Amino acid sequence: MQELITKEMVERTVTGLSERDIREGKVITTTWKPNLRYAWDNGPALGRYLAELKNGRIIGKRCRRCNRILLPPRMFCELCWRPTDEWVYVKDTGVVNTFVISYID
Repeated sequence: MQELITKEMVERTVTGLSERDIREGKVITTTWKPNLRYAWDNGPALGRYLAELKNGRIIGKRCRRCNRILLPPRMFCELCWRPTDEWVYVKDTGVVNTFVISYID
């Protein structure tokens, strides 16, 4: 099976961090309570994604050059910087490769 995300893709987009970096004080952590008010414009990609999701369907955008389906959809591929090509419905099963939790009080 072909890897969808190659080591080269990760090296181009990710800054590595090791436990040693943390132990040696190369990483700084801080607590900050920003005073934020959000106004969000869905835009064409996220707007359609949310509309389809509301109707029980999951849709992404395909990048033919990288052979990836971007979910949530984006109007351009962040790996090859070209516009995504087409809308693609995807199954409601899969593997979560990574995630982020942000909490704003």
